[in-house]
Amino acid sequence: MYIESIDLENFRNYEKLTLYPDRGTTVIFGKNGSGKTNILEAVHFSCFGRSQRSKQDRDMMRLGVPYTAVQVRTMRRDGRHDVTLKMRYIGKLQKSVLVYGKRAERISDMFGHSTCVLFSPEDMEIIKGGPQERRRFIDMQLSQMRPRYLLELSDYMKALKNRNVLLKNASLGITVGDQFPIWEEILAQTGAKIVDQREWFLNRLQEIAEPIYRELSANPKEKFSIHYSTQLKQADMRVEMMNQTLDMNRSNDIRRQQTSFGPHRDDMDCRLNGYAMKEYASQGQMRTAVLAIKLAMIQMIEEEMGEKPVLLLDDVFSELDMRRRRALLKYIKDIQSIITCTDRSDVAGANVDCFIRVENLDGKAYVDIRRP
Repeated sequence: MYIESIDLENFRNYEKLTLYPDRGTTVIFGKNGSGKTNILEAVHFSCFGRSQRSKQDRDMMRLGVPYTAVQVRTMRRDGRHDVTLKMRYIGKLQKSVLVYGKRAERISDMFGHSTCVLFSPEDMEIIKGGPQERRRFIDMQLSQMRPRYLLELSDYMKALKNRNVLLKNASLGITVGDQFPIWEEILAQTGAKIVDQREWFLNRLQEIAEPIYRELSANPKEKFSIHYSTQLKQADMRVEMMNQTLDMNRSNDIRRQQTSFGPHRDDMDCRLNGYAMKEYASQGQMRTAVLAIKLAMIQMIEEEMGEKPVLLLDDVFSELDMRRRRALLKYIKDIQSIITCTDRSDVAGANVDCFIRVENLDGKAYVDIRRP
């Protein structure tokens, strides 16, 4: 897969922009705050329907303008794909997704048309952050490869929300009747499917990422590993176990007003030589681990979808020594890559097909495209 064009309207500090990224490596450079990362954010938005650095969609809208649009056209093995996201703010934010120009009924309809792997400074939270950050990473990557997973996750979260409402009402003495078994059955059925797929995902990610980490670190004594931490450990008993535990924990959950058991409490445990990286690894080791995970995702997506995604690297080269840069360059030679940096010298040694200089003037971004 590769991106043919990116069209932005009132996105961040871009009033209007049309880009045709090279099928090889495109480097976007400029001063901090010029708008380089905004282009990567737009691509990420077209793949996942959300920003990688902001929880509020409205943050992506250009200041003072109530309308924003992002359109990304890609070429895949089965032909051209077209995804457009529009946002309008009139009292409240209205967001719509169009696939081939037709409004999508569900957000999951946009997945699989544009596929990317992004490595940005925020991704260090995969190691350093809390379980919610790691679950978010797992869920987004699985949804990209398997859109059906997003529907199952959505069903689970709806059932979880409804059960939590029942717990709160019951704690306040409000009669809830026999509604608990209904929602607990949905939680058990969808929860088991979620855990099955997360387990497959992390096991395969471990298999691919471990040798990549070894190559990037060039230290044979460092053993990187990924483990899935879940309460539903026994694969063939997950539905039954979930139902039984929810029923058994109901009294305690009513007191706490929240569901204490299920995949919404799972975690991804990253370790180095058997020790938790979050507690013992250096910044360099964490960065190498995250990069290994992201590069492993390229292979996983290709295995699952039959073609490589677009690779987005946000100011990565300045954080890597020359040896790690050379190792990274081996992985991007046959994939469409869009790289941001502050100076062209940051990507010395890379086979760059197109340079794009970005400059911010009076709050608006301007680009200058240069071929080597």
